[in-house]
Amino acid sequence: MRITYAQKSVFQPDLDRELNVRRLAICDGQCVTVTIQRPRPGYSGDVEVTISKNDQKYFSTNWSGNDPSRFAARIRAAATALRNNACWGRFHITHEAGVLTIQRL
Repeated sequence: MRITYAQKSVFQPDLDRELNVRRLAICDGQCVTVTIQRPRPGYSGDVEVTISKNDQKYFSTNWSGNDPSRFAARIRAAATALRNNACWGRFHITHEAGVLTIQRL
């Protein structure tokens, strides 16, 4: 499924900053963990995403849901932060109770 990148997200500034600091670790295939403190835990998720340099509007994912509006906002913001930091390729992203993990595949 193709999902649009985040347009406006309260998570974006923090994720952009965190991934910028950890860009080399991500590009080297290390597993990076980012904690986002918010009152609500949000949707949990465990997906693979593909971030393409040639598509600035959508990313691809193996997510099996039918309604893109139900795609986890924190994972969408993480995919957007990967794009914003020029981290191209396939990644495994998980989210559980405000904790994101990101690893290049």
